[in-house]
Amino acid sequence: MENKESYHGNQLCFSCAHYYFNNGESDTTGCRAFPQGIPSSVYGGYNHRKVVNGQVGSYVYQEAGYEDLCPFAQYLYKLEHG
Repeated sequence: MENKESYHGNQLCFSCAHYYFNNGESDTTGCRAFPQGIPSSVYGGYNHRKVVNGQVGSYVYQEAGYEDLCPFAQYLYKLEHG
């Protein structure tokens, strides 16, 4: 997986509509495609615009609107956009 992108210098996952953050309740973060935890090969900035082996369903990156972002992603958005 070599196609990488970033969001405010971080993982593209933060700006995805399918991403969720556990708010410190466990040591994993997930998304609809990887509910048991996002693999480091994907979480490290992989451009998940196509289905990859090992994921659930056909979920791929879909940019979230601000209101749909998890609190941490909203924080990153504010840093980037003021």
